[in-house]
Amino acid sequence: AEVIFLDFDGVLVKNSSKFALTPWEYEPIEENLSAISEKLKQCKSSSVVITTSRPSTELNNIAEFLKKYQISPKQIVCDLPHCKRLLVNDFSASNPFPSALSVNMPRNASNLADYL
Repeated sequence: AEVIFLDFDGVLVKNSSKFALTPWEYEPIEENLSAISEKLKQCKSSSVVITTSRPSTELNNIAEFLKKYQISPKQIVCDLPHCKRLLVNDFSASNPFPSALSVNMPRNASNLADYL
């Protein structure tokens, strides 16, 4: 089982912001959405946590968008600042090293499957 943290903008949808001509667009990155949907079908004990700088007023829109791709996140974390994100996790015999991995992929790239 895995908990997969995914940023919304630039990973699952083309990057958008409140400053875009049409704020908070939902242009899908189909390959990545398919890859995570397939991963969750193959490993039913895995879960997804969505991170985003989108405001919490977009939470229901994000959830509805993801539902179209059979993605039901464990949680959607909104209102994060647009900045570096750091994941820290402990390891032990029951959760061996490395217990945390990170991936940095180019914005709007469509190769999420390469990292799953």
